[in-house]
Amino acid sequence: MKRSIVVNKATLTVTANSVSRPYGTANPTFTDKISGFVNGDTAAKAVTGAASLTTTATATSPVGTYTITVKSGTLAAANYSLSFVNGTLTVQSLGTAATPGFKPAPGSYPSAQTVTFTEGTATASIYYTTNGNAPSAKSTLYTSAGIKVSATETINAIAIAPGYSNSGVATGKYTIQ
Repeated sequence: MKRSIVVNKATLTVTANSVSRPYGTANPTFTDKISGFVNGDTAAKAVTGAASLTTTATATSPVGTYTITVKSGTLAAANYSLSFVNGTLTVQSLGTAATPGFKPAPGSYPSAQTVTFTEGTATASIYYTTNGNAPSAKSTLYTSAGIKVSATETINAIAIAPGYSNSGVATGKYTIQ
């Protein structure tokens, strides 16, 4: 009786290395790590070509995490099958947007006031509410014309800037006597 032996290919795992970068900068060169070599093999001996590493993130993508997708590309290994593990690109915040300030300062006034905002983050937009709700990017966008306050009112404001975490909420109560 003749017997045959079947030798299955070992599996190499190609893992995209996770990286981070600040908002507004180009993506770094993505790299990978290959593991699972057997019988003294190394990458130099057992593989040719390179894996393809891509992401959907661009320099202006919002702060957050993005998948680094790894595929075979030109990578080949005659005696191995390939398995792929994606990595993560983290786009880091540039910091926190400065909290808006009020002008004139909140307080009591004998007549109507036009309230404007001061803010220290150049690219920020200021959003505000006058109904007691917390402001967000869906709230009213502040324009340089100011907010006319002719009755007692509380204004809540937030600064939102690309690449930055949102500012804290500024609250100003104006009493018109």
